[in-house]
Amino acid sequence: MKYTLALALFSSFFCFSQIKNGVVTYGIQKNINELYKNNEYLSAGDKEATDVAPSVVLSLSFNKTEAGFKVKDIELPEGKAIDDFSSYLDFNEKIYENRKRKIYRSYFNSLRLGEVIKTDSLQYKWTITSETKEINGYICYKATSPKYREGEILDSKFTITAWFTPKIPVPYGPNGYGELPGLILELQSFTSVLYVKTIDLNLKEDPKIDKLENYPQLTGDEIIKYMMSSLTPEQKKAVMDSKRIK
Repeated sequence: MKYTLALALFSSFFCFSQIKNGVVTYGIQKNINELYKNNEYLSAGDKEATDVAPSVVLSLSFNKTEAGFKVKDIELPEGKAIDDFSSYLDFNEKIYENRKRKIYRSYFNSLRLGEVIKTDSLQYKWTITSETKEINGYICYKATSPKYREGEILDSKFTITAWFTPKIPVPYGPNGYGELPGLILELQSFTSVLYVKTIDLNLKEDPKIDKLENYPQLTGDEIIKYMMSSLTPEQKKAVMDSKRIK
């Protein structure tokens, strides 16, 4: 099995030059977070996010040097915004990355802070296994990584699982995850599963990718410091509870 995996990964490098660009869409399957059930504030938000999840469509666009990830479609309840659900569903509204130039930008918007870009790079460290399963006709391999928050690894039981296919040897995936020898078709986190819906490769023209340049640029620590300073005591408690249990 190890030989089969090595051969598949080695062969993928010869195919990479044949793929110049692409657009991939993903859906979301929400997992109810049982750890939220004792917190009324978090439990209500988790239930509402579960109702929204079936309407969410996420889009990954890429070319030879860069990629962009964004929310393509979502049906929101009246009076709600995307950021009311993104943390419960574990996705980012917009992401831009250029790995060759080591650029990573993640869009963040709230009533308190407005539109800004978080510049901290997403952190993960993959372990590729020989376990496989078929997704949309592609043989995919399983890779796992610890889940990081603010530069530190959470409890080891909170892991990210990616299923990637060497048959599409591009180093991208949903929600900013990537750097695997194949496209990620499914990404499993503690709160949700992002699964592939459509794959379109080698388009006549490169897809448009928002570089997220026209916003204030802040680090994650700067965003958290500002946001926490503007919360009520009840809201601060809910945020701290979510940090401890998510």
